[in-house]
Amino acid sequence: MDVSTVAALYGIFSRQIRHGRGHKAAGVHNRIHWGVLKYVATYLRTMRPRVLAKIEQFAAERASVVVLSSRRQTRRWLQQATADFH
Repeated sequence: MDVSTVAALYGIFSRQIRHGRGHKAAGVHNRIHWGVLKYVATYLRTMRPRVLAKIEQFAAERASVVVLSSRRQTRRWLQQATADFH
């Protein structure tokens, strides 16, 4: 998934609203803190170029890379991918 910062922040807050906060299961924590918000807010500028470079370095020659930029696009791709297995 390669979504905008606004979409990523929306996802964080909507998950918080849907699932509440706190410890859910073994190792699963659902809480928003400054570190998470800072990471998401700066991801496109700091981490995305590094991730794309790693994909180019390793995955591009060995695998098909699918870049999905919205939840709708992801749902459509998953429906198509699972239909190919049936």
